[in-house]
Amino acid sequence: MKVLIEPEAEAEIEAAAAWYQIEAPGLGNEFLRAVHAAIATLGRQPEAFAVAYGRVRRIRLRRFPWSLFYESDTDQVAVLPCLHQHRDPGEWPHN
Repeated sequence: MKVLIEPEAEAEIEAAAAWYQIEAPGLGNEFLRAVHAAIATLGRQPEAFAVAYGRVRRIRLRRFPWSLFYESDTDQVAVLPCLHQHRDPGEWPHN
């Protein structure tokens, strides 16, 4: 299944990766690998993860305290925000 990453999520992912890279060389790349692994899983099993609210589901990243929130339909998955797990999901504007 095709996975689309919304621009807001892409910006959040890039900012988090840059922050991790500053904290420890190579850690930003590890973060990106965790994101790509989660995206690959979503492409294979989008319905496997818990509903966060409405039609929006959440997959947590391995090793990092971040989650991808997404919606899926019959032919694609849309990654909406990428949020730190200590951030209030209510801060993200959603329907």
